[in-house]
Amino acid sequence: MKIKGFTPVEVFSTSFADIFKPAFTLAEVLITLGIIGIVAAMTLPSILQKRERLSTVVALKKFYSSFQNAIIYPSLIMDRLLTGIQRQITMTRKQCMRGLTNMLFSI
Repeated sequence: MKIKGFTPVEVFSTSFADIFKPAFTLAEVLITLGIIGIVAAMTLPSILQKRERLSTVVALKKFYSSFQNAIIYPSLIMDRLLTGIQRQITMTRKQCMRGLTNMLFSI
């Protein structure tokens, strides 16, 4: 008589562990999953808080950069305008001096 591929002599001469492969029980698997779930539940809030804090820092850096550009850009434009106006004023002064010297020498 053969039971699951074993002869009667093999069945009685081998132990239970030799016939069946060792495996995890359902209880062991559930306990392991429960422990993993508890660890995840404990670590997720801190990870999410760090991510939120990092996104806030990035948003503040972007705002600071935009604000700084909003302050600096008009001053650069004003410097360019003032430089252009000063050039025009200087050229006008030169023209006035030429005109005055021409008037003085023509008298």
